[in-house]
Amino acid sequence: MQKGRGFLTAVTVVCIALGGWGCASVISRDLLRQADQTVRFEDLRAEPERYEGKIVLLGGMIVSTKNQATGTLLEIVQKPLDFEKRPSGGDTTYGRFLALHDGYLDPAIYAEGRDVTVAGPVIGRRERPLGEITYSYPLLRAQEIHLWPVVTEDPLYPYPPGGWWGYPPWWRYPYWGPWY
Repeated sequence: MQKGRGFLTAVTVVCIALGGWGCASVISRDLLRQADQTVRFEDLRAEPERYEGKIVLLGGMIVSTKNQATGTLLEIVQKPLDFEKRPSGGDTTYGRFLALHDGYLDPAIYAEGRDVTVAGPVIGRRERPLGEITYSYPLLRAQEIHLWPVVTEDPLYPYPPGGWWGYPPWWRYPYWGPWY
């Protein structure tokens, strides 16, 4: 009877360890603990000076990457973060922000359209032209940046949502047929 319990305990420990590993955050735990995740982006954009020195967690889509003498400046369209801290794929945004990274980031990698999650302290506001207006950007010092992988879909293998069940046989072979 004891041998069965030992095995069950070992399986339970392995499942918990693997489950916890899958929940690892893209930003370090220490920085996440310091971040004030109650700061709403709308408030930060309206009054960045009020939040200076506070560590925040923001995400979005890169608009531009510029290397300067002071580091790399990322212009990012803000998007709400999901449970993984990944920017959501929808069109919801409350504006743009700038993230200043102390080192060099290659613009070919940190390219327009890539999703990022950024954590770091608010260091103020920067005004820059945006089209024909002057836009006021909240500015962060990026202590950590997570660049999300590009999500691609294979157009030659269009699986229907939820699998093949319930679809007519011709759907399974849209391009090459069952003889392939």
